[in-house]
Amino acid sequence: DAYARYFLKFVEAYKAQGIAIWGVTAQNEPSGNPTGNQWESMYYTPSDLASFIDGHLGPILKKAFPDVKIMSGDDQLQYILDHASASLDSNSPLATGRVGVGGTQERYTDGIAYHWYSSLAGTLEDTESFF
Repeated sequence: DAYARYFLKFVEAYKAQGIAIWGVTAQNEPSGNPTGNQWESMYYTPSDLASFIDGHLGPILKKAFPDVKIMSGDDQLQYILDHASASLDSNSPLATGRVGVGGTQERYTDGIAYHWYSSLAGTLEDTESFF
């Protein structure tokens, strides 16, 4: 929970200065550094990132700031469907075991962030099946 609490302190610190945070991404470029490790980076698979959001970041951040949006992904366009499937699909294995209000699966991801480094060519349209 330490990393999730870091996010909470970040949002609290900005609020204390009169700056409202509308949303966060759980990790920039979670697929790591594909260019030969020319700089440090953190690595999460889409499932790992969804698990961090649902098991740690979401419960901690949404308890204090329910209106702050949490986005997964924030990576290259070619990974958008992997992140959407892991984070938004109610049939995902990650959705089992945690039951929220009304008996529905409790998920904390509000959306998928991505980088515009590639052509959109139909990829975004394919994400509609997750909603």
